[in-house]
Parts: sequence; C-alpha cells; structure tokens
Amino acid sequence: MNKKFFWLNGLLVFLTLFIGKGVLADTVQVSTVDDLITQVNTATQARTITLDSNFPQTISKTIDLKENTSYPIIIDGQNKTLTSDGSTLMFSYSGGSSSTAGSVTLKNMILQGNNSSGKAINTSGYKGDFNLDNVYVGDFHNPSDGGAMNIGGNTSIVDSTFENNTTNAPGYGGGAIAGKQFSSKLVVENSKFFNNETLALGTGAVGGEGGAMWFYAPSTSASFEFKNNYFKENKAVENASSMTGVQTLADGGAIAFFNVMQGIKIDFDSNTFDSNVAGDNGGAILIQANGSTSTDGVTSGILFQNNTFYDNKSNGSASSGVTQSGGAIQIYQNGGRSTSRKTMVDFISNTFAANKSVTSGGAIGFAGAPFFNGAGGNFTNNILVDNVNGYSTGTETLNSIASSSVKSTDKGNNIGYDATGATGDIVKDGKQVFGNIPYGLVPDNSTISAGSSNTRETVPTIPIAPELLADAKVKDGTSLPVDQRNIPRIEPSDIGSVEISWLKYDSNGGKFNFDNLPDKYDGSTYYGEKQPTTYYQVGNNTQKVNIINGQSDLNASRENYDFLGWSTDPSATKPDDNLKAGNQTTIVSEGATLYAVWTPAAGASVTAHYVDEQGKTISEDIILTGPIGESYTTTQQEVFGYKFKEVVGNTTGTFTNESQEVTYIYSEIVPGKITVEYWEYDVNGNPIKKIHADETITGKYGERYDAPIIYVPEYGFNGVITDDGYAPLSGLLLNEEAQTIKLSYHLLTDDNPLQEGVVVVQYQDSEGKTLRENEMLRGAIGSDYAATQLNIDNYTMIEVVGEPTGQYTSNVKVVTFVYKSNSIPKDELIPVYRAYNSNDGDHLFTTSKKEYDWIQTYKWTPEGIAFQSVVPTHKSATKVYRLYNPNSGEHFYTTDVTEYNSVGAAGWKQEGIGFYMVTKEEGDPVYRVFNPNATGPGSHMYTKVRSEADWLISLGWRDEGIAFYTPR
Repeated sequence: MNKKFFWLNGLLVFLTLFIGKGVLADTVQVSTVDDLITQVNTATQARTITLDSNFPQTISKTIDLKENTSYPIIIDGQNKTLTSDGSTLMFSYSGGSSSTAGSVTLKNMILQGNNSSGKAINTSGYKGDFNLDNVYVGDFHNPSDGGAMNIGGNTSIVDSTFENNTTNAPGYGGGAIAGKQFSSKLVVENSKFFNNETLALGTGAVGGEGGAMWFYAPSTSASFEFKNNYFKENKAVENASSMTGVQTLADGGAIAFFNVMQGIKIDFDSNTFDSNVAGDNGGAILIQANGSTSTDGVTSGILFQNNTFYDNKSNGSASSGVTQSGGAIQIYQNGGRSTSRKTMVDFISNTFAANKSVTSGGAIGFAGAPFFNGAGGNFTNNILVDNVNGYSTGTETLNSIASSSVKSTDKGNNIGYDATGATGDIVKDGKQVFGNIPYGLVPDNSTISAGSSNTRETVPTIPIAPELLADAKVKDGTSLPVDQRNIPRIEPSDIGSVEISWLKYDSNGGKFNFDNLPDKYDGSTYYGEKQPTTYYQVGNNTQKVNIINGQSDLNASRENYDFLGWSTDPSATKPDDNLKAGNQTTIVSEGATLYAVWTPAAGASVTAHYVDEQGKTISEDIILTGPIGESYTTTQQEVFGYKFKEVVGNTTGTFTNESQEVTYIYSEIVPGKITVEYWEYDVNGNPIKKIHADETITGKYGERYDAPIIYVPEYGFNGVITDDGYAPLSGLLLNEEAQTIKLSYHLLTDDNPLQEGVVVVQYQDSEGKTLRENEMLRGAIGSDYAATQLNIDNYTMIEVVGEPTGQYTSNVKVVTFVYKSNSIPKDELIPVYRAYNSNDGDHLFTTSKKEYDWIQTYKWTPEGIAFQSVVPTHKSATKVYRLYNPNSGEHFYTTDVTEYNSVGAAGWKQEGIGFYMVTKEEGDPVYRVFNPNATGPGSHMYTKVRSEADWLISLGWRDEGIAFYTPR
C-alpha cells in the first residue's frame, strides 16, 4: 500500500471520528437561481455556496430552499446586490426531507426591494436554524405581516440591516419582520432597524403594530434575545388618530409582542431605541401579556438591561382607551373584567431620557384591561429623566412611569423613579445626570457597532456627566458586570446603561475659560460652564488619553498667578514630571484629579526715571520687578550735581499687570563762588592787612578747584585761615553758598629773611570730604620733600593729585591723597533668603520675604539669609537676572545678559532682575557649582561659603567659578 495514501486516509478517519462530520465540507460557485437551489437542496455535506459574477442581479423566481440535509449550508453573496423584480418573494426556506435539524445562512448580500410588493424572505416549518449574517434588507413593501420577512423557526439575525420596509394593508403588523404563533428562538445581534413602518390600522383584533417587528401570540416556549442593536425612526402608524380603523392597535413603534404568556423569554440587552413612534402606545416597544386563567400573567422572563431609550414617542390619546401610553415602552396586561392578571417586568441599568407621551408615562406605561388586570416593574439602577406627558397638547409635564393597578418596585439606585407610591425627592431634570451641555445619542467611545457592512455604524448611547447624580452611586453589589458598550463596571459603579471613568482637571483656585459651551456632550470631555473650575476627560477605565495643555487648551487663569502645569498634589509648587502636556495617561475608574500648579505672576515692571527740569536723563533708570500684589518702593537717588525738586507718580505701591512709571525731577546745582583773599597776619594770628587783590574761583558743580597761592614779594606763606582751622587749598566745587578762603602770609624781616618752600598735604574722599587734617611741609627752597600717604580705616587710597615727592620751590605746592570708602551703608543692604526643597534638591534665592514665607507653606525648608544684596540705587549695583524653568521648577541666576537671553530662548521664563550685587572691589565672591548628573531641579547651587562649594565639588559637582559679588 502507498504510505502517503494510508496516512491521509487515516487522518480523514480521525477527523471524522473525533472532530465530527462537519469537517467534510465543500465550496461551490453558482451562476443561476436554479443552480443555487440545487446546490442547497441536494447537499450531502457542509457546503459554502458563493454567487459568481454571472448570478442574476434581478430575482424574478423565488429561491426556494429546503431543509433536505442536517449539514450547515452557507450562501455567501460576496456583497452582491440582489434586486426584486417587483413582486416575487426572493428567498424561501422551509422543511424538507431531512429528519434532523440543519441550517442555512444567508451571508454578505444586499437584498434591495426597490418598492417591491413581494417579501425578501419567508421561512417556515424547518427543524434547525435560519441565519442572516451581514445582510442588508431594504425597501420591501409587502402588504401582509412582515413587509420584508416572515420567520417561522429558529432564526438569528447578526450584523444586518432592515431599512425602509413597510407593511401597508389593514389588519397586518411588522413593517420589516413578523412571526405568528412563534414557538422557536430568535436572536438579533448587532443589527440596525431604521425607518421601517406599518402604514395601516387594524380592522379587528390585530393590525398596525410593530414598526420594525411584530410577534403575534408567541408560544410559551418562544425565546427572543435582542443584543447590541440600533432601532431608529421606526413607526407604527404614526398618524393613527387621523385614520380610519382601530387606533388602539397602532402600538410598538419598533417592536410589538401581542399576547405573550408565562414561560416566554424576552431579553433586551444593550440596545438603543431612538426616535421611534407609535400612533398609540409604546413609542418603541409594546409587550401585551395574556393568561389562561383568571389570575396568571407573565411574572418572570421579561428583562430590559443596559438599554438606552431616547426621544421615542407615543401618540395615543385618552379618547383612544388606555391612558398609560408609555413614550418608550408600554407593558399591557390583557384580560376580562373579572380577571386579575398581573405581569412584572425587570428593568436593570437602563437609561430613559426625553421620551414623550401624549397621555401619561413619558417613558413607561404600565396598563391593564379593566378592571383588575395590570402590569408593573422591578426597577434597579435606572435613569428616568426628562420624560414628558402631554406631548403635543401644550400641557407638558415631567413624568416617567405611569402605573396600573399593579405596584412597581423601586429596588434601589433609580434616578427619576416616579411610579405611584414613590417616595423621597424625585429627580426629573436631566441636567442633574447629563450636565448643563445639551445631551443626546453619541458614539460615546463605544466599540459596539451594528448593521450590515454597507451601513454599519456605532450603536450610540448617552454618556452621564462626571460627579453628578448617576456617577459612582452603586455600591450595593447590584451592578451588571458590563455596561451597554461592554465596558466593565467597577464599583462604585454608575446608574444607567453607561459606565464612565474620568480624569479631572481642578483649577485649584483659578478657573478655565471657554468662549462657548459645546453644542452637545459627546462623552469625551465635559465642562458645564464657560468659566468652570473643573474640566473632565471622560472615557473608560482602560482608555489612554493625552494630558491637556492647561494654557492653550483650557485657558487656565488665576488672578496674580501664572499657570505652570499639573500635579496630583494640590499644594505642589511645581508640576509633576510625568504630567506634562501631551504625555499619555490612563483614565482610572475611580476618577483621578490633576491640580493646577500656580506660581505668583511676575508683575509688569515699575520704572523709576531720573531727569532734569528739561526732561533730560541724568541717571540710569531703575527697573523694579516682582510678583503681582507684592509691594514696591522706588527711591530718590543722590545725583551728583543735582538736587531733588519733585516726583511724579507713586513712589510706593504694589506690582500689577500693567507697567508703572515714577519720575524723579532734579534741578542743577550751581556752586557758590569762592573768593580767595591774601592777608598779612601777625605772630598772634591777627589779620593786619590785605597784601594782594582778591581772586575769584567759579566753575561747575563737582569740578576740582585749586586756590591760587600767589607769591607776594617780602612775604612768606603760612597757610589757610578759617574758623575751623586749615581748609582745603584744592577740592571739589560742592557748596552752593559763597565761600571765602583766607590765605595767611607773614612779613619777612631781618630776623627771618629766608623764603621757605611750602607743601600742603590733603586727605580727602572721592567726593572732596576732608578725612584728616592737612599737613604742612616746609623746607628750604631746592631741598627735597616727601608727602606721606596715611592708612585710613575703611578707606582705600585710589588717587594722588599733585607731586607726592619733589623739591621745595618758592611756589606753594598742594598734594591731595584721594580715598574710596570700603563700607556700604546699612540702609543700602537687602538680605537674600535661601529656601530648600528636600524632594528634589532645588534651592530658591529671593529678596522677597513674602515669597520666602509663601513657599514654606509648600513644605520648602527655610535656610535663612544666604548673603546680602544692595538697593538698585547703590552706586556700583550689578544686576542679577532670574529665570524659571516651568517644566522642572528650577530657578537660575546670572549677571550675564547674553546668558540670560539664551537660556530664555531655550524655554525658561525670564523673570527680570532678581536682586543687585556689587563689584569685586566692594564685595566677596558668591560661587556657582553645577551638578552634571541632575535630570531635574537642583542642578545649580550658589553659595558664598567656599567650604560648601568645595564639598559639593568633591561629590562630583562642576566648579563654575564666581557667579557675582555680595557686599562685604
């Protein structure tokens, strides 16, 4: 035997025995209706039949299929469009020769009626299953029950669409689909039913019900499962009140069940009903129960869970009989006047919003035949808001549930439950659930879709708003495991059909600013005001979102503060590194909050100008900066050669968001003239007579002058006579009053015939002030002299005017040693405070005591005064610029304008002048070190303590030299 053949034969036997006969399958193509019928009706194994390119587009002969085999048969239309010829039934499936159940599936095809009076599909009498998978059925208008399809056995409709189908003859129901005495199982999943309609009223006990589907008297063994479907704008004789016929039968705008009995299963799970209309009762659904005894009804087996009903309408009036119409649903218990049958329906986690009824029960009407028959519901975790009675009558009132003689039960966590006997505050206003933004059906982050491939769309729902009445309120274990969108619920879960999670943005003392509210709440973001204090990203607990940019997207603002970013800590002074705008994060189920991080806003500058009376600048402007709200003080400067006259503007105040100017105006000082007189004095110091005409000295304020010491024959020079002793022979013109310098001479006699040489030695500061008494050096003309430089405490000699060494001559010489003060007045010193953040190693240096105290409230450690700075008016004040990194929270300080601008261009916020330091001659160094390993704040450190700098350098920090000089 051939080994290869033996192996294949053995594998075939194995598959047949252990996997099942379904493994034996074939695929065939057909090009004619007859060929298709033959391939289905003669199949002896599982078979997939595809329609080839020659298969007719117009169907003029019924494709009559039989259950002749127990094998599954799939007819794959390859997305072809098959069109009715106008009256022919397109597909039929019924029982055949097989004694066991088989199945037929129509798949991937478009059945287009083109206003056909024939049906698309009719089924009956088979044992197994008939399935639709990705089938579009549209524009069929058969006058009998089920304008497009009649079902008579186990049926599944998956990923399909029924659209624009009608039934239009009096006494019939089901605009798209109908089933009478149905005793099997119907499963409808992920399918759409749009704009299907019954057009004619009943003529007797039936007719006009179920705009999309109608089931008459299903058996107690029947089962109906509807999941993830979308029913929209289906109608059950919308204008019944204007037509002739039995108006009370125009029920169930989308679906009608007529006379169901105990034992039946009707399960609506995760469907959306939108804008369906009933000419009488049950804008979306009618379920009419019956019974076989005087007391039985349907007490179990009917369940609504995770469904959304929005804008459905019932047009039934009080004159047409039952007043509990039910804008979305009517549950009606049929019976005689002597029976007391009761039906109970379970409602779990559904949303009913904006449904309308002409009479009562804007959402649900529980009704019964007079007198004692009735229906009610068990309600758990449902939303019922904005449902209206009196629709179209001009007397609208809010009411959701209209009761019959059977009492409904509020089993907890219902919003808007207002059935008879309800107690407590009944919430009816949808804004308390859905927020201030207009709401309605939206895709709502769902991945559940419905319809055939050519019409498929997301099944919409209505998202609730964060932290309102429906959010996180179910804590008692009654939650369904998933919501309508198949998103897991996590307790405390939400009331209604939709579970939300959210990420909250808290303005933390500020506000967010929007020009307008959204036109509609779409379930992705929520804010309820134009200037809210909170903003939400809404989604589910596994959803990824990008962190919002608080400035460009939310326009975050807070008076006198700048927005920095987000933190999970409401007291943070800088943003969390992982919460930068654009970073991705997960929306968590319990709701996380990101708090806005603010820093005191830098106020607009205050500029102090110093000008003369003609407006000419006589000293450099002083520009002050600081946080909005902090106080400022400008100072009057001492301007050499000028005296203060007046000031224009506020010399003190607080920084605001607008620039401010203060102008100090000065008048020029005109020094008084100096008269030099030449006197002979006797030995007792008494003046005798003038020996020379007076000399006059004039000039500009601050100029150096030299009193002319004139040689007078027969006289020797003594010095200067003043009330205070010796006065300067040279100095600066600083006195506004006239002055007189009297020079003393003595008459040369035989006892003292020699003319001596004289050198006057003066000790002055840089402003002409005498620091020590003048020294008079005398000697023979032609002999040598040497003036002595003195060491004066807290002063440094900077200049010598005149010849400190030389020879005496007949002319008097003047030598002046000029000194500069080494000390800075205390009123010109301002402390620089240092604070430390132990979380990231950052240091803050500030002259603002207010900022220093404020930052301690955010757990920064105060470290006292780091060093001193000087007032802006100090004669050698050096600007130290301050920058801030909004991403890391670090501050940086530099005296280099180029560095200041380049770092600012790299994204750092330029905060202006932080403080003023001095020149090297007046100060001690402040060292700057850099940590090359730092990835966030704390990369730079400033210290005047050399040992601290050396210690950091020993740890790997880089020595960046002297940053600036602090006053000694």
